[in-house]
Parts: sequence; structure tokens; C-alpha cells
Amino acid sequence: MQPESVDREVGSRFIERFDLIVDGDPGAVAIEHGSTELTYEELRDWSYAIARFVDEADAGQVVGLHLHKSADLLAAVLGVWRAGRAWVPISPDLSATQQQFLADDCDVDLVLSSGPASALADRARIEQVRAKDAEQVRAKDAEQVRAKGAEPFPTVWGGELAYVLYTSGTTGTPRGVEVGHGGITNLLDCQIAAFGATSDSRCLWFYPPSFDASVSDWGVALMSGGTLVIDDALTNASGPDTLAGLEKHRITHADLAPALVGIMPEPSSESSLRTIVVGGEVTEAAVIRRWAELVRLANVYGPTEATVCTSIEICSADHDMASIGRPMANVEYRVVDRDLNDVPANADGELLISGPCVALGYRNQPELTNEKFPVIDGTRHYRTGDRVRQLDDGRYLFHGRIDRQVSVNGFRIEPEEIEATLNAVDGVTGAAVLFRRLTPHSRRPRLVAVIEGNSDVTGVGVRAHLQTNLPPWKQPQVVHVVDILPRTPSGKPDLTALRDLDLPAYNPIPTAELDGTLKAVVEMVREVLEEPAFGPDDLLDDFGADSLDVVRLHTTAADRGLDLPMWLAARSQTPRSMASVIADKSEGIASHTIGYRSSVDQLAADTSEIRDRPRPAAAPTRSVGGEILVTGATGFFGARIVSELLERTSRQIRCVVRGRSNEVGSRLLKHFHDQEIDLTAEQQRRLITVPGDISLPWFGIDTEATDGLATVVHCAADLSALANYGELRASNVLGAAHAHDIAQRGATSLHHASTLSVFVGTDAHRGQHIETSTIANTDVFGGYAQSKLAAELVLGDSPTPDHIYRLGLLGADSRTGVYPANDLLTLFVRGLLRVGVLPELDHELRFDLVSCDRAARAMAAFVVNDVNTDLADFEIADFEIADAASGPTHPWHIAGATAVTSGELFSYLHNHTGVPIVPLDEFWQRFERDSARSDSAAIELSTVRMSLMRWTGHDDHDAYRPLDLFQSTEATFDCELTRERLESFGVDPPNPGVDVLDDALNRLCHDAVRRDVLEHTGHEVKTS
Repeated sequence: MQPESVDREVGSRFIERFDLIVDGDPGAVAIEHGSTELTYEELRDWSYAIARFVDEADAGQVVGLHLHKSADLLAAVLGVWRAGRAWVPISPDLSATQQQFLADDCDVDLVLSSGPASALADRARIEQVRAKDAEQVRAKDAEQVRAKGAEPFPTVWGGELAYVLYTSGTTGTPRGVEVGHGGITNLLDCQIAAFGATSDSRCLWFYPPSFDASVSDWGVALMSGGTLVIDDALTNASGPDTLAGLEKHRITHADLAPALVGIMPEPSSESSLRTIVVGGEVTEAAVIRRWAELVRLANVYGPTEATVCTSIEICSADHDMASIGRPMANVEYRVVDRDLNDVPANADGELLISGPCVALGYRNQPELTNEKFPVIDGTRHYRTGDRVRQLDDGRYLFHGRIDRQVSVNGFRIEPEEIEATLNAVDGVTGAAVLFRRLTPHSRRPRLVAVIEGNSDVTGVGVRAHLQTNLPPWKQPQVVHVVDILPRTPSGKPDLTALRDLDLPAYNPIPTAELDGTLKAVVEMVREVLEEPAFGPDDLLDDFGADSLDVVRLHTTAADRGLDLPMWLAARSQTPRSMASVIADKSEGIASHTIGYRSSVDQLAADTSEIRDRPRPAAAPTRSVGGEILVTGATGFFGARIVSELLERTSRQIRCVVRGRSNEVGSRLLKHFHDQEIDLTAEQQRRLITVPGDISLPWFGIDTEATDGLATVVHCAADLSALANYGELRASNVLGAAHAHDIAQRGATSLHHASTLSVFVGTDAHRGQHIETSTIANTDVFGGYAQSKLAAELVLGDSPTPDHIYRLGLLGADSRTGVYPANDLLTLFVRGLLRVGVLPELDHELRFDLVSCDRAARAMAAFVVNDVNTDLADFEIADFEIADAASGPTHPWHIAGATAVTSGELFSYLHNHTGVPIVPLDEFWQRFERDSARSDSAAIELSTVRMSLMRWTGHDDHDAYRPLDLFQSTEATFDCELTRERLESFGVDPPNPGVDVLDDALNRLCHDAVRRDVLEHTGHEVKTS
């Protein structure tokens, strides 16, 4: 079913149409935001005032809108258009670096805001727009008031540019899409007709202003004469909560994410909901069929470059294909081959779009504009990059992307971005990245990088560069260095040849040529990885082995009588080295005699040489007003420590970051951007980066750079759960010792981030542990717990004041919802949602959980109190604890007063995603089925298996404890001293109990559901 055609004049501007609607019913409610209502006349009056101000301010072509969803924003949009300018949304939620990029790229010299915009203060004039009061509407404080009856501002018909919106680019640099006025009213006329919107409609503003679908949200409401409803809580709600909110506000029309619609319950018979619009990704056919019976369901398609939306299909209850419908009125579709020639009927090709909807191009990128907006037969088109096929009835089917974008573990990957990173490596003369199988018989495709370079280029060096410059999900699982890269006649890497390239390292060696244990190990690895070409000297990493593969190797070896330690396989070992360890029983080699299970006495003996090392001479006095030195700032927790310190002190913060001197600054700022941590321009000026390595004495930096420090905050650590003690010793144990030496040299204190794993990683993991508990006469399991406990032993006999902060599991940032990408809770939740059912357990498991920002705030409060302590009051005794063996070291427990239970976790997931809770037997049946067929979620599923190992019948739970979310089930942590001290600072202790679940899981659940849709479809439809 298609929407009715629209015959209105194409080209009229939104302002003209809006004014006609106001004249028709000036007292109608245009915007409802909480208890505040704004009429159409008041909104127009307000836009007049803003237009007059923008015009008198002689603003440039593009005006920045530093505003959240609000009446402020819409008045600014209309006012800017009346003044003949265009606008660009500069969200206050973006990092300072992002805001500055957008302002610079658009040459913004005027920014309209409703609050502070310090990140832009050095680049543009910042002016406030205000909400209305009872009698008048204000634009620039009280000066810009237009009294009732005053002559309105005459609308200026400026250039064609209406707005600039930014999308991601293959090079990693956002690209600004310049959208003209020509297609906006045509879009809205078509949508109003298709959606059935009228002056009685109540439309939800769902999408953020930086997403082009927001233009549809508010445009449909205002151009139909209806009411636009703003409720930020609805944007972040779960399925059941979303429906309740829609019905509470009497919403009739809502544009929602398909994943969200999929978990919404059916509306009641009295529901106001009449139309749901879906887009942004593929909507499952079952979801479409269910909702098409309940409401008018509109499936929309269109890229930002073609003014939000170019086709609409009103779905029927018998929907069975991925149709994007027919093009809207005044929009034309064309399907072409790679050479832009029309393809035959019913053949696949790339979709081109033409008509007044087509954007003007990409801002400041003429070459890309020429490439993506070709003129064919005298008509300008936009190349979507989407593969489609036209059916006989005129509809179009979406068949994925024609470009190189791939989906890996649910993440959309642009190979060009990785290639740009690879080509920046010294000595690399060419690079190509593709998604392919290593051999015709390989189990699954890998993200493979093929590198051409000089003799200095090695796979190890390339991997190190990638780890520094790309997030884990963008790093190729396989890196190959070749002498000559196959190229096309134009000189570009020949991707076709590379897809068929026989990789010589993976020619299989017959196991008959191998002997004894080596033969058994090679056969086992080939079987577990389903890689028949795996050789005795191949590395597991080069075949993309993941944590589930590691667990499978360990359990398979045990079934065959081979003693293969789990962490050994996790160290990228070859079958030959594994066989050597199995045969020699020499697991202690290369691990400083510390095996998977070791005693505290063994750790003390290993660290004796570190504790007996020569100590630096201390400065005569502690620095007053000096810098704070921080490690680990590029970590999830460390970034928030830095943010809190910048907020709570006026001191400079010096961050030690691995990398080259010309890269570490931008790398740190990029990390803050990725973590959605916003720094003001003043805070950025106080943020200093220095290249260094915590495993080196003095962190590898000039010792004079450590003079005059106020304190040292040591958050850096290697968190690898499968690594052994020997691998972690340099970073986690020596790193703590080096941090202490720097602190001692400056006669200052050390604040060291440790972990509650020093308790739960031992065989004394039961009962209550208080801050002053000693850890002795016990065994410790796993390299991470061992290395962190060894660090505490090194600091325990310190002659200077050391604070040790034992942190539990850190959940998402309670303010933004940003969560750690690969911690146990994230992987566990993703794994459960992947399986699609939750287990009903016969007794509760528990885990400690604290929001990372609250934990960072607590630790930062101790640091700030320390550096602000008057020197006369700075006594060593203040830091001593009653039963400390020696030295002024004080541990603090930053943990929730109440643990979260497995039942509470599963109930939360059930309520927020609709995933059912089933008997344990049924859960394991579903789990085994999914783990057998899922290649992309192996690490998530292995985390589920390890955390629920108690119910698998396996009797060696200690062997898997580092991978167990619920390892603190039988332990509680007393935090009384910590909480008392925090209260004395005027800082609230971290919130206890299940309240933290909503902070930790809300965004994670939404992303996991959405990612599951993307991975199962293999693509994401570009829609509004």
C-alpha cells in the first residue's frame, strides 16, 4: 500500500507554509514540553525576534545551534531561516573537540544557546535564546522583545542552503551534508499524507537534533498544524515504558527505532496511537506483521543526502520482504551498475536518487561531492551505495550495500578507515583490508589486513600501531605482510585478487608427519577452530581465536588427557609451544614460577627484589600547588578520574599515555570524545600529555618532568583476565613500584587503583572483608588477581603515604549510559540477549557493581582532599591503619554496600527487553544451539558459560574464576571507613543496591537489541 500522491507546489519554503498555518489557527498549541505549552502564534513571534537579532548581528551563512530538543531549538531554527541563514546543530552533549570541529568546518561566527557553550567561546559569539514568559517572548535576554502588534521582521529569502548535518566518513572524519530548502516541504507533504497527520495529531519528537529524522519529527507536526510533544524520558525508555509514555502523552504519531518497536507490548484498545514510523535499520518481518494489524505502520527509507526520506511504504499484515516501497512524489529512483549504466529489469544495482530532495553536497569536500553527486543525462543524482532491485509492481527491494562496509560482531566497519591507519605506519607502502576466509575450508571469514612495506615492517609492529590507534572491534584479526600488493591498472589494491589470494602460511601440513604430543595438539586445534590448515608453528591470534576457543581448547584437552592450562592458549601460543609445556610440565617457565594457583608467600617471595630495590631520595618538602600525575587516562575508569580532577581542582593534570609524542595528545582527546566526556576549553588547557610506559622505570619519561608533583594517581593496569602472572608482572607490579618511586622522589603521596579481586580471586573468597583485612595464608587464582595483590604487597611496606583503592565491578557512567565495551557484565548481558532466554536458577548469585563515574568521584575526592591538605597537617600517622604490618598505607573499599543478585539482574533484563526467563534445562539447550552456530558472539557466550559454570556439572570452577561475573557470590565487602571519610568530604558514597542496574544496563540493553538486529541482517538501512 502506497501513500496518496501530493500535488502541492514544489519549492515553497517551510517558513511560508508555517506562517499560513499560524494565520489559520494562531491559538493552537504548537509545542508541549512537560507543563509548558507554546502556541503557534507565540512560536512565530519568538522566531521573529530571533530573526531580527541574527540579522542585526550580521551572522555568517551558517548559525550554530547549541541546543537540546526544546522549543528554544525550534524557535531558533525558524528564526535563522527567517533571517536568510542556514543552521548546524552543535549538540551540548558532544565533546569540546567535536563541537569545535563542527563550528570550524561550518565557519560559524554566531552560536545560539540556552546555557554555557564554553567549548565554542574562542570561535564564535555565544548568544542566549530564552523561553517565553506569560506576556512576551525573548530572544536575546530582555532586549530582544517583540511586543504584541509590533511590525514583524520581514523574512529574508537567502541562499538555497537550509542546514548542515554531519555523518560518519570512511576516513574517520565526519562529513557535513549541506541540505537545501528545495526538498523539505515536498518531504513533509508526502509524509503528512502517508502518516495521516492532521491538526488533531500529537506527534512525538523522538530523534536528537543531530539526526536528520528529527526534521521529520517536528516538521510533520508543525506543517500539519498538530502538536509536537517533547519528553526526553521517552527517548531513552525501554519497550514497556515507551508504550506507557506514548499513551500517557496521548501520542498519535511516533517515529521509533525498529528494535524498540520490536520489544514494545501491544497498545490497549483505548490507546491514542494511530501511526508508527520505523526506519534507521531493517525491521524484522514478524514485527512489521504484528504492528501492521494494530496501527498504520510506515516503513521509511532515505539517506541524509536526500533530505531525510525518499520513499514510504505503508505496511500490510502479510508483509514478507525487505521492500522500501516506491519513491515519493517529485523523487526519482534509478538503478545502475558500477559504470553508472542502467541495469536490466529485475536486476540488482546501486540506487541513485534525483529530484529537489538531493543535497547540495559535502561541506568543504568538493572531490567527494563530485564523486557522490554525479550528473547523468543532465540530471544531478546522489549515489546511495545501497544495492536494490525494482519489482514489476514498481516497488524496490533493499539487498544490502555495494560498498566495502562490513558487519563484524555487530559493528559496522569501514575498511577504508583501517587502511588509512595502516598507511600511516612508517615503512608501509600499501595496505588493503577485507573480510574473507583464510582458506576455502575455514569456518568463518576474518577481518584481514594485507600490508606492503619495506624490510622494517613487521606484523608485530603493525599490530602495536593498530592497538594504539583503533578500538578493538576495528582491529584486523589477521595481519599479513607481503612483498608486493596486487594492484589494479589504476594503482589501487586489487581487492578481487586479494580475496582469492592463496595465503602461503596456511597450506596444511599432514598430521602424519608429526609425532606424539605435537600431533595431538595440532589435531585438537584444527578441530576446535575448524581450520584444517592450522600448522604446528601458527599463532592462534592469526586465526582470530577468541575466548570461547580458548575455553574449548582447555576442556577438549582435559577430555583427551592433555594438561593444557587455559591461560597458555590465551597467550597466542603455537601448538609446538603448547606441546612443549604439556610434555615438560613446565608451566612456571616464563611466568616467574607463579602458576595459575599460587600462595601469597610465593607472591611475596617474587616481589622481594622489587621491595628491596634502591629507593630514590625524597625531596625536602612536598610541592604546593603542583601538577597531578595520572596514569591510565585512556582507560574507562581513568578517563573519569581525570575528568573529576579537572572539575574539582584548578591544577594541571599530566597524563602518561603510551604512544609517540606527536600522537598522545590527540589520542587522549579522542578517547574522551569516544567516552562522551566533555571538557571545556579551559580544562583542555590544563590537560598535559606525555608519552610513557608504566612498565619502565620513571615510566620512561624524564625524571625532571616528575619534579614538583602534588600527587601521583596510578590507574593504569593490564586487565587481561586470561593472561598469567608473568605477562602482567611488568605492567601491574613493576608499574605500581615505578609510580611509588615517582611519588617518593617528590615527597608526595600515591593513590593506587587496585581491585576487590585480591579477595575474591583467592580460596578465602567467602565471608566479609573489611578495609583492614590482611590477605595471608591463602592461594590466589589467575594472573590478574595475583599481579594486583603483588602490587599491594610492594606498596605495603612503603615509607611514604600510599592510598590503595579496591574497586569492584565498574558499570556504565550513570550520567551518559556509556559502558565498558568488553567487561564481564557487558559481555554477560550481550551473551544472554544473544541466546534470547534467561536462566531460572535455584539459588542466587551475587556481584558487586558501582557506576564508574560515582567510583571515580569517590577516589577523586580522596585525591583532592590529599592535595589540598595543609603541609603542617600532613602527617604520616593520618594514613596509618591500626593493624598495618608496616608503613603508612591505607586501603579503601569503593564498592556498593549491597550486592546485586542474579535474580535482580535477570528480572531487569526481562522487564526491559522482553527476553523470557525459562527453566535451566531449556536455557542450556538454547545456549548450546546458539554457541554451535554463532561465530560472532563467541566471547559473549563464553562469558555466559563461565559465569554459570556451577550449573554445567563441571567440578573445577576455580579454573574459570577470572571469567566469572559472579565470583564474589560468597563475599561481602565492608566499606564503613571509606563511606565515613567520603561523607566528611561532603561526597556521597557510591549508591548501593539494585538502583545501579538502571544506570549500568539501560543503554547497554538498547544497544544490544539494536546490534542483534544489525548482525542478523548484515546491514543497516539508511532511513530517517
